[in-house]
Amino acid sequence: MLLAGAPSATAWGDYTVAQTTDAQGQVRLLVSGAYRGPGAAAAAAAAKLTGRMTESEEVRTNQDTGEVSFSYLYLDTSACREQVSFVETVSLESGLDVNVFRKPLGAGTPIKQTTVKNTAKGTQAGEAVGRTAFPAQAAALWDDEHLVSRRSTKRCGRPTKDGQITEFVRAWEYVFEFATTPSLPNPNGPL
Repeated sequence: MLLAGAPSATAWGDYTVAQTTDAQGQVRLLVSGAYRGPGAAAAAAAAKLTGRMTESEEVRTNQDTGEVSFSYLYLDTSACREQVSFVETVSLESGLDVNVFRKPLGAGTPIKQTTVKNTAKGTQAGEAVGRTAFPAQAAALWDDEHLVSRRSTKRCGRPTKDGQITEFVRAWEYVFEFATTPSLPNPNGPL
């Protein structure tokens, strides 16, 4: 934390700069403080940081006392981890035997016919969030010969106050079908 004073003789007060890092590796800088005097608004404006993405700005002026209080929140992308998050799940639905019954004409007890085996189905789905670009899509865990469908969607994440994008999301889903139930692989790790 840094404590700084007023940059001019026409305003007095101080402000602090605090840095925090959240669990996803985002580094934020909070500049907050208050000035009094005829140059208070200019001093509050001079406390703004440059070269960082602005998440929020709040400036309040007390008309009775002339005090200008301010709070500026920035995202420091140069210090942030590139990949914000990664989640992938893998599920497998085993092939099951299905009993088929034939109903005799007229009357009588249904006759059990041979069983038919259903196919096994596997799904691999996930989402990765990058700080400055879309992360790579995770590779399929089973062979492409079993692939029924592949879907990849991209969407931009959270824009900052100054119009920049700080999170880029890529989501994917693979659906597989198998004649027999395969082994269940572990999900991919972060890319």
